[in-house]
Amino acid sequence: MGLTATQVGALSSAQIGALTSDQATVLTTTLTSTQIASLTSAQVTALSTDQVPALSTAQIAGLGSAALAALGTDDLATFSSSEIALLSSKALAGLSTDNVAALTTDQTSGLTSTQIAALSTTQLGALTTDQVAALTTGQIAAFTSAQAASLSTANIAALTTAGIAALSTSAIAALTTAQIDALSTDQAEALTATQVAALGSAAMTALSTADLLLFSTADIAAISSKAIVGLETGDIAALDNTQLQAFTSTQTGAITNDQVTAIIAA
Repeated sequence: MGLTATQVGALSSAQIGALTSDQATVLTTTLTSTQIASLTSAQVTALSTDQVPALSTAQIAGLGSAALAALGTDDLATFSSSEIALLSSKALAGLSTDNVAALTTDQTSGLTSTQIAALSTTQLGALTTDQVAALTTGQIAAFTSAQAASLSTANIAALTTAGIAALSTSAIAALTTAQIDALSTDQAEALTATQVAALGSAAMTALSTADLLLFSTADIAAISSKAIVGLETGDIAALDNTQLQAFTSTQTGAITNDQVTAIIAA
């Protein structure tokens, strides 16, 4: 068509909206990614759900945050998981929480780790439990500490055991006591020794007795001396002999008198 970015920008939303599906296909398949990027939010809003699927992969990759913000949930539903993966990290900033929550599980699992890390805490917090359950371990490993802390307790509970084990130590350390309390016994058992070492005293207090009884000797030995004081007397008294024998000399030196009394009385 030979349109320049300036000419494309001059098209009104009414003109774009009036295009037939065939005309829209010609327009959308002819425009370069630069021209696509020049579309205003009003112009993008004018695109119908029949016109949006005509966008090429290069054009989708060229969409900016304003353009993405202008797309409706029905428009985004036409994107395949591979097309979702083409969106730039900057463009993803335009996704509303409604649009994030409307993504299919296939689309959500199609996001790259770079895209996941680029999501705001508000956007990540908008994910549904089904979406969270569909996340890959690679995506979960990309969570920043702020993102991990933004997850609802329902979303924490929705993580698979493999997903829990994939959380970075900084993400684990950022979890709130409410989030730790939301862990199932299977999830608590899935924590690695490295992750356990990142937990603080408040997190130790939030773990249930049932959770702690599933800790391996390596997990027990990994608890930091600062965190071990967070173990409630009832919890420490419930530990079996094998777990108690796993305590290091540093841990033994850090436990409180009340904890010692609880162990002796058990």
